[in-house]
Amino acid sequence: MSLNNNCIICGSPLQSCCDGKECVHCGYIMHESLFSEKDSCELVRRKKNIVFSWLLKRKNIHYDRDVLFYYFDRMSEDADDPNIEESAYKINVEPLIKNYPHTLLQRIDQILLNIVSKHNDMGVYFPISDTDGYMMWCETDNNESEISYVIQMMTELGYLIAEEDTLDERVYRCQITLAGWKRIEELNTIKKETNQAFIAMKFGTETEHIAAAFKKAISQVGYVPYKMDEIEHNNQIVPEMFYEISRSKLLVIDVTVPNLGAYYEAGYAQALGKEVIVCCEKNKGDKVHFDISQKNMIMWEDCDELVEKLARRIEATIGKA
Repeated sequence: MSLNNNCIICGSPLQSCCDGKECVHCGYIMHESLFSEKDSCELVRRKKNIVFSWLLKRKNIHYDRDVLFYYFDRMSEDADDPNIEESAYKINVEPLIKNYPHTLLQRIDQILLNIVSKHNDMGVYFPISDTDGYMMWCETDNNESEISYVIQMMTELGYLIAEEDTLDERVYRCQITLAGWKRIEELNTIKKETNQAFIAMKFGTETEHIAAAFKKAISQVGYVPYKMDEIEHNNQIVPEMFYEISRSKLLVIDVTVPNLGAYYEAGYAQALGKEVIVCCEKNKGDKVHFDISQKNMIMWEDCDELVEKLARRIEATIGKA
């Protein structure tokens, strides 16, 4: 599946660059790894919908460096780690696509957030047409039919007032209702928990085997592993970290190699009432801080043992996803 030739935000032609396709105006690059020849049309649209919503949420983008969207699944034997320049803000779409809405109501929630990110003036009518396919998270090329159906559902839910434009039947004049604003407030204030498992540890070559074991164990019991070093953000990293921990089902921390940041993340998760599972390589427990050493840690000798014990502990603690 080839990369799109037009920008999903402004519609201008994308320019070829060494990493893939770039929109100079909007400031992002879709890396060549983002799409595969094996991708279905629906999967391609879903990936682009995620990219669009990420950019829209952050008010698009004129960063001092480009945002580069790529796709890398460390659990796949066929995946090649993309060679990406360090100068770009890197967003791995792989963990995001795993949390893609599975139901119509979940999809409508995301569409509502997209709409208010673009049209946030209360009481004002705004247009929605078949050119808004990415904002409305269309999954086929038939934007007009999908948008019509979704708007009908959103009006039945009471989120929108919508009427056809008298001059162009493909355009809807819409307004967010009080019920719509209430739902937006719920979505923005209630921290939605997902089937995500946050990984806290020292990142680097010396711990790559531990991270791989964590991801394998977490995936085995149906959860989605999340590592902050795989997704970078333009805004401050700490608020992003807090947000991802708040929406995670649990946190897994390795204390084999001391890392103050990992302790900080585990403490925040514990304060939120999240399950925190502590792991440490055998014979290195003397390095563990007193406060956390009192927890029932998983002690392991090799990665196979770590995978087995961690998967079993997650299933016993919170069950399979």
